Amino acid sequence: MSQTVRGLILGSPGLLGSKPICDLYGVGSPVVSTDPAVIGAGTGSTYRDYIGGTLWFLGLLGWKQVTVT
Repeated sequence: MSQTVRGLILGSPGLLGSKPICDLYGVGSPVVSTDPAVIGAGTGSTYRDYIGGTLWFLGLLGWKQVTVT
């Protein structure tokens, strides 16, 4: 069954079944997102809040907001 993803799934490095690295977008913080693509994203993924204008990075300790200067 196909699924619509807000962004790109860039690949799944590692063993079969590993979490995909994604470049996603949405509204609000990915920390509280209920989107399955955001919840299942792998370490190294990014997320852009297109209303709030924030950028997020998924590290080993979870989603962190990034400031680009």
